[in-house]
Amino acid sequence: MSTDVERVKDEVSVGHGSVSFRMHWTLDIDGFKSETYSLVTTVRSKEATVTVVSESMVGSRLPDAKKRALLPKLDQKLLKSQADALGAAQHS
Repeated sequence: MSTDVERVKDEVSVGHGSVSFRMHWTLDIDGFKSETYSLVTTVRSKEATVTVVSESMVGSRLPDAKKRALLPKLDQKLLKSQADALGAAQHS
C-alpha cells in the first residue's frame, strides 16, 4: 500500500479558518490495484470545529482524466450548513 497526502489550496468561504487535505491510497492485491481518494476539510468557528470527509474509490485501470473527474470535491453548501449549525449551537 502507498499513501500520498497534500494540502489543498484554501477554498472555504465559511467560518474563521479552515484547512483541507487530499489523501490518496493505492492498494495492490495480487495485481489488482484500487485507489482511494479522500478530501478532509476542517472549519473553525470560534473555539469549535467541524470536519467533513468525502471519499471516492476507483479501479486503477481508469484513465487519469476519468480519475480526476471522480476526485472528491469541496461541497460549499454542506460546509456552510454545518458551520451555521455549529455557530447556532455555540450561541444556545
